[in-house]
Amino acid sequence: MTEPLNPICIRRSFQVDHILSAYHRENYVETRPPYDENYPFWQVTYLLSGAGSYESDGMCWPYTAGDVLFRRAGNTSRITYGPGAVSFAIISFSCTSEALKTLPHAPVRLYGEERATLLDLIKTGVRICEPVRGETGLRGFQLRRDTPLQVLEFVGVSLERFLIMVSCRLAGVLALTDESEKSNRHVGETETAREVRRYLETHFLERLTIAELAGRFGFSETVLMKQYKREFGLSIGESLTQMRIEYAKARIRDSGLNFTQIAEELGVTPGYFSRIFRIHEGITPTAYSRMVSKRP
Repeated sequence: MTEPLNPICIRRSFQVDHILSAYHRENYVETRPPYDENYPFWQVTYLLSGAGSYESDGMCWPYTAGDVLFRRAGNTSRITYGPGAVSFAIISFSCTSEALKTLPHAPVRLYGEERATLLDLIKTGVRICEPVRGETGLRGFQLRRDTPLQVLEFVGVSLERFLIMVSCRLAGVLALTDESEKSNRHVGETETAREVRRYLETHFLERLTIAELAGRFGFSETVLMKQYKREFGLSIGESLTQMRIEYAKARIRDSGLNFTQIAEELGVTPGYFSRIFRIHEGITPTAYSRMVSKRP
């Protein structure tokens, strides 16, 4: 006689109800005094490069590359970026699960699989979001209306998986490898990707090709692109575009050059420059120029 199975009920401790937005910013330089923020939703804020500090509940912690923040709904907190440029990603979501409250207020260092999971989540999340017309700030991003339900579900489940992984490690539930092994798992790939990025940051106005970069750093094109995208969540081409757009914005703010001259510096036609600027920023170069000229 076959004994009956004894099913175990699985209750979901982390259940993401809504994905609100995903935002990724590279080479961001803080130009205004830090200010308190308080949102009615949760945020996962990941610092990809650079440094700063984080204040919450009367405490202040250093905030360095590789750290993630779990910013609580209805809680007042403040991030100070710098000195220098930083790169970060923010995923906003709503969740009523009590388990979220067990996550610490202080920044949490990510390792191995946790980090890879979050980077994949950022990559997908950014693809399904778009800037609100006429806005360029963090609040000016929204989910695309045509996003397939399956993709939204994938992002939600991936976020839940990430939250569970971090929670289990912090609680000592999972038998993970020691921190030194986890932190060194992708050291070689990470350092190569960061070297490539440093090179891009000083040569982004040049006509760079993947083949040239692969030859310079001694990797195949496929391996180099994979390592870079795993580290930063963007392709090399996407990073170059962002760097050039940030350069163009700075030239619009700080110089008397017209758009044709700026396009020449970037090595593109004025029409192409205007089109890419609008796709990236959600407004035309002319509208951006008018907007920044009105600021005190």
